[in-house]
Amino acid sequence: LNSCEVLDLNAADAQWESCAPMESPRAGAGAAILVNKLYVFGGGMDEQNKIETSEAYDPNADRWGLVSTPMLSNTSSWTNLGVANIETRVFALGGLNDTGVPTAHNFVYAPLVYQTFIPAAASGSDE
Repeated sequence: LNSCEVLDLNAADAQWESCAPMESPRAGAGAAILVNKLYVFGGGMDEQNKIETSEAYDPNADRWGLVSTPMLSNTSSWTNLGVANIETRVFALGGLNDTGVPTAHNFVYAPLVYQTFIPAAASGSDE
């Protein structure tokens, strides 16, 4: 399933509306909302086609984008996981690995951590 529907409860005539489809159709994924974005981790199209990517939906732009999750690079797939957010982090817990075996993997995703390098200020003399 890669379809998406949105319900804007702030609208006077609140009703479900279609939104942009996900990049990869998936079932058995985990999802959490953090700072007005919906993050979706893991899942698969079926038992043979697991998904190794994560996505985020921005409702203001009505667009899905791939999410960099380097902590998942050592896992070939992850389905039926539990996902929750606490403050500025998303926690992904448990679930099944690519062979269908329950896993005790736990990951923390912190999308708001500042990851861009900027030049340091040069120190000057105190003359």
